[in-house]
Amino acid sequence: MTTEWDSANSYWTVVVNGTGFTGTTDTTELRVNGRKQTTVSLNGTQAVFRIVDIDGWTLSNINLYFDVGLPQGYDTVIEGKTFTLGPKMTSITSNAGSLGGSIIIAQVEGVGPLSDSSSANWAANGVDLVDSTSQSSICQSVKLTSYGVVECTTITGVINSATIAAKSLKDQTVENCSNTDTTLCTYQQLDDNSFPDVVSVASSVAGQIVFEGNNFFTSGHTANASYAGIYADQISIESSSKATATWTLGFPPLGVEIAP
Repeated sequence: MTTEWDSANSYWTVVVNGTGFTGTTDTTELRVNGRKQTTVSLNGTQAVFRIVDIDGWTLSNINLYFDVGLPQGYDTVIEGKTFTLGPKMTSITSNAGSLGGSIIIAQVEGVGPLSDSSSANWAANGVDLVDSTSQSSICQSVKLTSYGVVECTTITGVINSATIAAKSLKDQTVENCSNTDTTLCTYQQLDDNSFPDVVSVASSVAGQIVFEGNNFFTSGHTANASYAGIYADQISIESSSKATATWTLGFPPLGVEIAP
């Protein structure tokens, strides 16, 4: 049993070699800490599984299930092995952002959410997105929302077009783009006046806030607005310079400290 990076398909696999394997991809399972992975292929001597759901970087408590052919009283082969994967970034969405900072999603195979979400554990075992040349971070905050999905709120200011890499905070290793098409890993923030810019915010009608500015997207994007942490029920982009957000039950109350 080994772990291998499938460069053609851009994902981590577990490869099991042996003899007398039977069944199909539907009847053969690999589970990591009880979580089912995807069976990619199976023949008489080899089974290949794609890793799709783990916590952190580690594969442990690995159970392999066949349909038939195991010793009497057993229905699983239990491997007493533990594997540690590394970050493999394969794409970023989107590839350009605002000078004010943007939320971008990077596909980073090999790491899942940390079971301990404390800042100390994140600093020791988390992941970051960095410029592959300077190795400086492009994120002011990072979240692992699910296996392989890294949400980065980018720093403010200009970020010249660069290929972005994934950095393991666990061992400080930096892995350049692992996609055969490296353009999918590029990102930039340029002062080219193409991104939304809010100039004013006002409310003249109960439960409504009007935003005015420049370069608002009128199609192809979804807008959100929040007040006191509560998202608007509806937001209308009326033009490239005006948007109106509506809270149907009125604005949520703000917490006010009351002195004894």
